[in-house]
Amino acid sequence: MRAFKWLTGLLIVITITLALIPKPSVQKNRPALLELDDPIIIDWLGQQYPLIFPPDESERALVAEPLPAYFNTYDTLVAENFIRDQGTVATCWAFAANTLMEVAIAKDFGERYDFSENHLIRNSPIPATAESGGNFLMSWVYYLNHLGPITEEGVLSPYRPKGYYEINDDIIAIKSAILNRGAALSSIYLNEKDEAVYNKQTASYYNSQSEKRRSHELVLVGWDDHYSKELFATKPTTDGAFIAQNSFGTGWGEKGLFYISYEDVHVKGHVFVLDKLSPPSSNEFVHYRDETGLTHFESIEESLTPTAIMPFIPSKNQVLKQISLYTGTSPLSLELYWGSGAFNGDLGPIRYQFDHVAKGYQTLALPIGFSVLENESYWVAVRFNGDKKFIVPIEAPYPGIEYTVSGKPNEGYLMGAGKPVDLFTLRKNANLAIRLIFE
Repeated sequence: MRAFKWLTGLLIVITITLALIPKPSVQKNRPALLELDDPIIIDWLGQQYPLIFPPDESERALVAEPLPAYFNTYDTLVAENFIRDQGTVATCWAFAANTLMEVAIAKDFGERYDFSENHLIRNSPIPATAESGGNFLMSWVYYLNHLGPITEEGVLSPYRPKGYYEINDDIIAIKSAILNRGAALSSIYLNEKDEAVYNKQTASYYNSQSEKRRSHELVLVGWDDHYSKELFATKPTTDGAFIAQNSFGTGWGEKGLFYISYEDVHVKGHVFVLDKLSPPSSNEFVHYRDETGLTHFESIEESLTPTAIMPFIPSKNQVLKQISLYTGTSPLSLELYWGSGAFNGDLGPIRYQFDHVAKGYQTLALPIGFSVLENESYWVAVRFNGDKKFIVPIEAPYPGIEYTVSGKPNEGYLMGAGKPVDLFTLRKNANLAIRLIFE
């Protein structure tokens, strides 16, 4: 199985190398996902992607305490409709991500889907196979590019996620997310033959050792504050467990579910949650160049307030309605500018400002859109007001990665205190990881 390990650099925030890692010993020789370096989740690029609550938290508001002592999404949904079996291949990441989508659609719209993990793997913008491993961020780019999800019968989902956020080491927030969204994606060290962590008789799991690294993605669907610590192979200090859904079929664990102690060293860190979903507009058009999503956060001129400028020529008369992007630092405010013609270094007036933006990926709606005309030249600029240098999201090549990232001159610019600089001269074949959504 492949894993990607990282190191930091002066201009490149993170570079990676490709290495082979032994598969963990699990029941039926099940491979886990791409093994992740600790103490943070590392995706296919080696980049940490903490995710966010957007400036408008109306859709993600946490449930006010007190939360119930027990909750299980499958007390209202039918668990057998969502539990799958990945077999002996390294596809837990695809099963977990599709389950997150399936549960969210059932929660929001009362509709049931069975999405194809094979389609996700075959069509991932980041090349993957059934044996290569992967993780949620690879699935996200597949969803973001509207390549899927697609049902096993070949029907494209009518619903699209606009963003996701991550919770770190906050049990209340994780519970609230499960209650609101039906499920949350997490990861643990998985070795069913390790009797120190897994009690097969009680379907309980507890790993207290950080050196046993994350190797498996799964979905959290509930919790039980009174689940006894006596039921774990190695006893935690307190009662309480998350109810987790695995991708080993209904014959595993407790009909496909099991219990993970709140004190597990990995389960509370880097928990991914989808925003509410919405059907895309039939008139929607997305302008973007970052086919594989985020690979770097870029800097220019040592600036803590860099500006990214994206020129474009619309193919028809349209209105800019939304902008979506990755953010990699917090606290952060974003200033949005636009204009016609070639960008000359003058941003002009602020069109919108989004304050208290946290880390992650989000889609920001514009109260009043920006109208553009067919075949005319325009530009949109985002100024990042952060607390560190590397905060402009871009896609760029990495050495050793078996796919191609290509970019061209005059397709994106960065500006600090001085004149704008073509992104292509800073990093060849790079693209801004910013998307413009028109109707």
